[in-house]
Parts: sequence; C-alpha cells; structure tokens
Amino acid sequence: MERLSSRFIAALTTLTMLFAGAIVLLTPQTARAADADLPIAQYVSTSGTKVCATNPESATYNGTVDIKVPMSKVLESHEADMQQAGASGLYPHGLEGRNRIAYISYDVTFPEDVTVGTITTANTVSYINGNRITHTVNGRTVNFRLYLNDVNWQTIYTSYLNDKANPDAHTVDLHIPYTAQVASYTDATRMDSENITGQGSFSFYASGMMAAFGIGATTYNSDVASVPFVSQTATCFTPPVQKVTQWLAEDGTVLKAQETGTDFAAQETFTDYDFVSETVSADGNTKTYTYKKKLQATDVIPEGEKHADLTADLLGSVDGRARDTQHTEVLTANSKSSVFSVTGTLHVNDLVQGQMGELINKYDESPQTFDNIVLSDMSFAFNAQLTLPEQMQFEAQGTYPQVTLEGANGFEVKNATVNGKTINVTIGLSNADQITNFAQLKTLIDGLHNDLSVTVGGIGFTAAAQAGTPYTITGRTSGAFAAQAMINNVARQFSYTYDAVQKADEADSTGATGLALTVQYARPVQQDLLADLRGAQDGRPMDTTHTQAYVADSKNSQLTLEGVLHVSDTIKQQMKAIEDRYAQNPSGFANISIAALNYGFTAKLTLPSGMEFGDTDITKLELQGAPGFAISHDPAETFYDGNELTVHFELVNPQNVTDYAHLSALVNGVDDDLIVRVPSVRFTADSQPSTNYTVRGTVSGNFNATATLGTHAIPFAFEWNGVQKADEADAVEPQGINFTVQYKPEAKPVPTKPQSNKPKKPALAKTGSQVATLGFIAALITAAGVAVMSIRKQRMK
Repeated sequence: MERLSSRFIAALTTLTMLFAGAIVLLTPQTARAADADLPIAQYVSTSGTKVCATNPESATYNGTVDIKVPMSKVLESHEADMQQAGASGLYPHGLEGRNRIAYISYDVTFPEDVTVGTITTANTVSYINGNRITHTVNGRTVNFRLYLNDVNWQTIYTSYLNDKANPDAHTVDLHIPYTAQVASYTDATRMDSENITGQGSFSFYASGMMAAFGIGATTYNSDVASVPFVSQTATCFTPPVQKVTQWLAEDGTVLKAQETGTDFAAQETFTDYDFVSETVSADGNTKTYTYKKKLQATDVIPEGEKHADLTADLLGSVDGRARDTQHTEVLTANSKSSVFSVTGTLHVNDLVQGQMGELINKYDESPQTFDNIVLSDMSFAFNAQLTLPEQMQFEAQGTYPQVTLEGANGFEVKNATVNGKTINVTIGLSNADQITNFAQLKTLIDGLHNDLSVTVGGIGFTAAAQAGTPYTITGRTSGAFAAQAMINNVARQFSYTYDAVQKADEADSTGATGLALTVQYARPVQQDLLADLRGAQDGRPMDTTHTQAYVADSKNSQLTLEGVLHVSDTIKQQMKAIEDRYAQNPSGFANISIAALNYGFTAKLTLPSGMEFGDTDITKLELQGAPGFAISHDPAETFYDGNELTVHFELVNPQNVTDYAHLSALVNGVDDDLIVRVPSVRFTADSQPSTNYTVRGTVSGNFNATATLGTHAIPFAFEWNGVQKADEADAVEPQGINFTVQYKPEAKPVPTKPQSNKPKKPALAKTGSQVATLGFIAALITAAGVAVMSIRKQRMK
C-alpha cells in the first residue's frame, strides 16, 4: 500500500510538472499573439453589378466576395513562434482535440437580405491541406476551416519557408457569390452604406495533454475586414422630395429644431431675437429663417472667470550678443565670469486675439452700447518667476534692481525680489485707478505690443560650475485681469486669468519641458606658456641662474627680479595655427567681429624666508614689451601680501577691439617676451651668507571672446599655464619657475703681529705651563687658517 501511494505521488508530481512546462511554453506565444494580428483584411474584396427594374421600382445586386490570401505573408509576424515550436519537436494539436491537426477559421458575415450562391475554394499553399478546406453557411455567416497538413511544426515551418520565397504564388482562394434584393429607396440607401465583415483566428495547443484537457490554447486573431455590400442601388429609385425648415441665430445657434415635411414650415417669433431674413437653398428643398439677438447693455458685460494660456519663451543674452531663443543649441558664454541676462517673453497677441479680444470685438461693433458702463476695482498684473540651477547665482539677494520691462505701455515693474536661486517679479498697471470705462481699457489693450518682455540681468556661474556643462534655467509666468462693470445698477465682477506655456517653435534645444533656457560656458583650450624668472643686483645684467645660483655682493645688495613670458613661442604661434587651420586670409579679418574680449595675465612671486620686499608701492612695478597692456593698480588684483606679490596685467580698453584684424595686429605687436619688473628685493637681517635662497614664481593667462562671422557667433576661450623654459631653468631648483640667489660673506682682514723691540727672553724649559700656552697659540693659527681657506673657497664659488 505504501509503494502504491509513493507511485501515485510520483505520477501526480510528474503530471504537475508537465502542466507547468506546457504553461511556460505557452506564455511567450500568447504574448506575441496578442501583439500581432493576422493581416488578412487587405486580401478581402467585393465586386458586383446592379440591375434596376421599374413598375414597381426595384433593384437586384449580384456580387462576389473574393478572398485570396498569401498565407506566408499572413503568418510572417509569427515566424519565430513556428521556428521555436519546430525546434522543440512540437505538433499543432487543434481545437478538435489531441492529435487532431489545427486549422485556421475564418467567418464572412453579410447584412440581411442576402442569398449566398455556390461557394468555391482553391489552394496552392504547401502546408494547407487543400482537401480539407471546408465551409458551412449559418444564416448570414459563412465559416471556412483551412486545415494544416497533418505533420509536426518542423515540417510546417520548412514548408512555410519554401512558400515564403514566392508568397504570391502560394495562396488560399475563397469565392462567395451572393445576391441581394432591394425593394425600396429607403432599403437602397441603407444597404448602400452597409458592409460585409470578415474575421478569423488560428488556434492550437502546445501539447497533446493540453489539447486533451482543452486548456491553454494559443490563438492568433486576424484583423477585421470590412468591404462594401452593394453599390449605388439607390440610383434605381426615384427619391422622395423632402422640405427642410430651420430657424437659426446669426451665430449659428439653433433656435428651434429643424422640421422635415412635404412643405416648408412658417416663420416663428422668438423672445430677445429680431427676425432678419429667410433664404431657400439652391435645390429648393431647404428654407432657413435667420434671427439676430437683441443687444442689451447688460449683455455686453462679461461675468465670472475665464482662463486661457499665453505662449511664452525664455531668451538669453551673454557677452554682448543679441537675445536668442536657443531653439537649436545651448547658449554658450565665453568664460566662467560671463554675466547673463535672461528675458521672459509673453506673446500677448494671444491675449488680444483670444478671450479679451472677444470683448474688444463687441466694443468695436457697437461702442455706443458701452458708453454708460463704468469700470472700477481694476487690476491687471503678471507674475514672473525665474529659478536658477545650483551652479548659477544672482548678483544680489533681496530687492533686485536689474529688472527691465519692454513692450508694455501703461505697465511697470512693481516688485522684484531674489530669494536664494529664485527671483519673483510682479508687473502691474501704472495707473489702474485712471481706467474707468471700456474706451480707456481698449486703448490700454491696443497699446500692448506683440511681445511683453521682462529681462533679469546680473546672472552668473558659481564656483561649482564646470566648463562645457549645460545648466537649465526654468521659468513660470501667470497673469490676471479683473474689474467690476456696472450699468443701470447692474454690477458684475469679471476676470481673465492666464498661464504661460512654452511656444513650441521656440522651445529649449535640450528638450526641457516648460519654460526653459539652457546655458553653459566654453571649455577653454589649455596650453603651456613658456616662462622664466631672472634677477640681478641693480644696474647689472639679468641672470637666468641656469648654470649656478646668482651671487650678490653682500647682504645689503638690492635686487631687481623679472618675470619673463615667451609669448612668441606660445600665443603668437597659436594664433597663426588657428588662422592657417581655418584658411583665413588677412584680407577678411575685418569681417570677423569680436565682442566681450577678455585678455590678461596674473603672476605671483613668493620670496623665501631670509628675503623681503624693500618697497611695496605697486605703482613702481613695470611691464615691458606689451603695448596696449597695463598692470592693474586695483589693490584687489595687484598687491603685496607679506612675502608674496600678485601682479595682474591686462589689455587696456578691450571694448575697442571690434574685429579680428585689430586683434591680430594687437597680438603681433607685442614683443616676443613680456617682462614684469619687480624692484627692491633684498635680504633680511637674519639671512646668512653663502646660503641659497630660492624665489618661486607662477603665471597664468586667459583669453576669451565671441567671434561672429555673418550671423553665426562662436564663443572661444584659451587658458595658459606658465611652465619653466627648459634651457633657462634654475640650476639649483630646476623644477618650476625659480630664481636662486645668495650673497658673499663679509671679508675679514688677517691680523699681523707688530714687531717688538724688547730683548728676547732666554728659552725656558718646557714646563706644563709652557706646553699649554703653545697649544693655545697653535689653535689660534689653525683657526685663522681655516677662516682664510673658507673665504677663498667662497670666492671661488
């Protein structure tokens, strides 16, 4: 009994696994079947002829439904399913049960009043059993069954591939003749508009067990065919004549439902409407009575709230360039220090032509009707909001002065406040209390330009911003107009509200939703700038210290240091390479305009401990070899700070450089070497002779502008980093831009012993006291000798 129980459990487990496997096999096929209908409809058509009769009038329509299906085209979207089934060794079990081959079922349904004739079929599809194409007629529906050849999926798939090579030569053809009798004009108009429909399906089971239990069938449904039933049978009948009467207001409002009869109906009277005219159609079968609404003064007063959208856009300007919608590219600034202005533009012509335009049009039609209407409590305002990304900032917080308004006569900026990354701007009427009637309101509306623009300036990048990285500024704008209108003691409060939506053909190039403007600053081209630091005592030739440290005469020596930029080796060659690359002839340089030019260098000297600046007057610093450039005397840019000196020099009046010809001449006019002279460098009191002291220097430069040729503007930027020129490198500290100096020790004369006239004492015996005295004298002589040798060695150095 226990063994039998174990066998039963094992069998049950196996059966469960088979069902689970069948479901797994079925799942992807069902998903694909739902996505791909069998495209049979395109291969269904009808044709036919009508025969008209008189006394009494009637029509007979003899038609044919022709279905010619290239089956390989129809099954093509399920080719992968067949291939998978074949590779899995499966058999297409049909709906008729296990090991009963599957079939394609197709129903053709006719409207009423049809007689089906003798149906014929033909087949040239290699995997359809031509001897098993059956059909049955059930009322108005003809059902076809197209059985597959009784083989496995692999054989069917192979036959499918063979037919696919020439699918139009392998078709299933179904031919259904039919006859329709038409007895009246009414029937004819109905039947002329009716269609014959066709739809089918192909169902099979993935396994014999599923077929045996009738579960989990895979079904591919066809699309729905709809073809004409009969054609133009109504022409066999004389249509009855019908007279149509309609009553309409001038704006098309139906005042009374239209009536149809053998004659026209009479004119009607309607409260609040005056009769205007009556017209009869060209065919004489339709009469229209037209009425005009009686206009009352209270009728022209709007009431309640109406909402509408106004199209808008964010535009940007930077580095002196014109505003741009940036619909095709990101707005690119010359440098990180560039300052943007962002303009929010409302296309207020939408307002004039839209909801408020309806009111203005009424005024234009009948201004006298508005004469006695009084307006009060009027407000007309727009609220604009601009939000910056984290990597951008406004120039200030709180009340913000850099806001301007354009295109809005009679309006003014009421408030502009920055809070963090967001600015809120309120625009309102300058003198709302002076608009008391519709004539004044119309004058205000007529004074609005097509675009109302609010510009916010002083927008820049934060220190966290990165070159070549897009940052998106977003905006929101809304508005409202409200007033109270009164006439004949009737008062109505009305308002119009607006929200700004992005104008599609001006949308931001990045695809950002809503009002948006994406900006970035150009990624500068980095390049090394050859440099050197040299020096000498005042009045002596400069020394690069390339072979040895510079030796000053004494601790009191005054030094002049020079920072040298070899611009010929870097900047001039770089500009020449750009000109050659773009094949620019000097004759065309004047056609390339230059704007927002920024061209400058910053150098820094750091003295070691043991040296100091003897004079910290920045006006005594000199710049040589750079006509058109000058050292900045702004203490924030050029300054002494203990043992450090920072010097900034830049192009003077860069705004005067307006084209590339001027810029090229300016660069080529600079000497090959730019020199910054720093006077009065000295040793400190605690410095030591014959000791190396290394002065260290750094230098950087930047050059950015916008170049425009025709209508195309290109921002460009270069950054130079100073590096030591190899053949001028400091001998002691060759890594970096350095200058090593020391000074000679003070020379001390060797003392000479004066001659004595005293008689010599007789020699004494070498007692312990004498030995000690001789040792002391020997030590003095030795010390003197060491000192002399030290001085000689220092001089040799």
